[in-house]
Amino acid sequence: MPRPSGTPVTEHAYIAHLSKDKKLQKIISGPLAARVKRKNFAVRLMQAIMNQQLSTKVADVIYARFLALYSHKEPTPQQVMDTPPEVLRSIGLSNAKVSYCA
Repeated sequence: MPRPSGTPVTEHAYIAHLSKDKKLQKIISGPLAARVKRKNFAVRLMQAIMNQQLSTKVADVIYARFLALYSHKEPTPQQVMDTPPEVLRSIGLSNAKVSYCA
C-alpha cells in the first residue's frame, strides 16, 4: 500500500521491509566478509564487459580465448591496447566490446 505523500519513512521501516528477502536478510543481520582486492582491476573490468549479454558458458569460452592470447596469463592494460582489434574480434568479441576494451 502506498504511503501518503509527505509521510516520513524511518530507517527501521526500510530494514524491516528489506529483511523479508532471505538473501538481503543475511546481509542486514550480520557483518559482511571482507572483499578480496584484485590486483588487475582493468582486466576485471574487461571481463565484465566481455560477459555482458552472454550466457555464462559463452562468456567463459570467450574469456578463455582472451587469456590464451596472452599465454593464459592476465595481460596488462598496455598489452591489450597493443593487441590489434582484428585479433580481439577473432576470439568472439563484438566491434563495440573491442572498442571498450582496447
